[in-house]
Amino acid sequence: MVANAGKARVYGSELTLTARPSREVTFTGAFAYANALLAEDNPDLGGRDGDRLPDVPAFTAAISGDYAAAPSSEFAPTFGTTLRFVSDRSVSFDNSASFPQYQLPAYATVDLRAGANIGPVDAQLYVRNLFDVRGQLSAYTLLSANGLTSGLPAQVSIMQPRTIGLSGSVKF
Repeated sequence: MVANAGKARVYGSELTLTARPSREVTFTGAFAYANALLAEDNPDLGGRDGDRLPDVPAFTAAISGDYAAAPSSEFAPTFGTTLRFVSDRSVSFDNSASFPQYQLPAYATVDLRAGANIGPVDAQLYVRNLFDVRGQLSAYTLLSANGLTSGLPAQVSIMQPRTIGLSGSVKF
């Protein structure tokens, strides 16, 4: 079920910085802050003026580093890593009678990549979610509160497990 809570105020900021200490090396950092609050009471959803909006993390961040060798020959290797962070958040308002409160914990993931440009071919081996973090992306709690299904656990969507893959492209 999706419902509109009424008026809300979202104040925040985002910052992205990129540094290139050399032609081959690039570092990028991205940070976001969101102060997302309900701006009026909504008794139907159990929300009060000033409550944090559900499913909105206060902080998110990503840091990445990449190395790409100058294409001085037919072979140019590339390497990189990314660290991502999402802060904790709740899935409903604290006083909701229909949707019991559930806290989604903060999580951090690491991705790795290595590849090469060989002439017109670009190949890359990657590992996403290197440490196989079971980050909780969202949760649905309606079945935890109503009728015959009362007391069932929240239905939680978990992030994709560690994934190892190979990608490639050809320039022509």
